[in-house]
Amino acid sequence: MPEVLLLNPPPIASERYLKELGAGGEAHVDAVYPPLKLAYVAALLRENGIPIDLLDANALNMKLNEFKNYLSKKQFSLVILNTITCSYPSDLKTAHIIKEILPDCEIALFGQFATAKWDLIMKEDVIDYAIVGEAEMTCLELSKAVLGNRDFKNIRGLVWKKGSQIILNEPRELIQD
Repeated sequence: MPEVLLLNPPPIASERYLKELGAGGEAHVDAVYPPLKLAYVAALLRENGIPIDLLDANALNMKLNEFKNYLSKKQFSLVILNTITCSYPSDLKTAHIIKEILPDCEIALFGQFATAKWDLIMKEDVIDYAIVGEAEMTCLELSKAVLGNRDFKNIRGLVWKKGSQIILNEPRELIQD
């Protein structure tokens, strides 16, 4: 059964990193912080019956060959990654690896860098979607669309591609407490 993978990628460009606290890319850290933003999305998707897998390959200090082996045994339709400015180069390398192993799998990026630089991100062939603003509801609706009706035009906070055209949908309202 096709699934959605919520991924904190393995450390490709450096040793472990802390996306939640803004340290990544070439920075080295000796601690690993849980990917809370991915956990929030995972909880919402699970509550709504979306089949998911949540992999914190960074915390597992997963090696590249282990990550590739993991991907080759799965059937993901969508991979969602949180990206920040300093981790984006590594996240982009991860996206290329995913597409090499799972060429039909679609990839979405969310987070502060995706919100600020969606136009740059969407120029990449391996990136199918950017999520602008708060990610939870947009990830839920995107997952339903990828696994179901493929209708993306009314998903607020989503940037997507229709052929060679990049489409920025209406902004998503903030989540109310």
